[in-house]
Amino acid sequence: MTRTTRREPPPAGGTASDETGLRPRRRRGGGSVLRLGYLAAAPALAALALAASAGVASAASPVTKVTFTANYLESNPLGGEIGASCTGVHTDNTKTGIIEDNEHCILSGDTEGMAPGVYTGDPTGLLPPFTPASPAATWESDYNGVEAISWTLVITADGSSGAFKEHIVAYY
Repeated sequence: MTRTTRREPPPAGGTASDETGLRPRRRRGGGSVLRLGYLAAAPALAALALAASAGVASAASPVTKVTFTANYLESNPLGGEIGASCTGVHTDNTKTGIIEDNEHCILSGDTEGMAPGVYTGDPTGLLPPFTPASPAATWESDYNGVEAISWTLVITADGSSGAFKEHIVAYY
């Protein structure tokens, strides 16, 4: 399988990626990367900036928890863009070796093709919106861009506005 060259992941805390303002989130089969753009230019980025408040593991606790936020646009293969506004907790347990993201997102915009349900990957699985040629996808952390070894995503409709809610639990 040919893989595209991957940019460096965003620094811990979920800050922006490179000079293009794009960062990977979901990787599709064959190694191609679905690129994401931030919602607006610099003033809006400042308001919507990715933030993190780091917890510190002490000698008594091998667990570090970091709260993060992420806001971005993602291309919808059926047309347009889906906006995502997310908050989550990145947990690193150095004693057990378990690293987990637990994240909630609101999806809005061109959500055609989104389908409520439970989706899983180990590390690959299918994610909506679906097209006849939907390839398997992997999940990449909104905290640091690391590819998950397994993930569960639950999508629910958020009323009549056409928005959706996502709850993601991913392990790295």
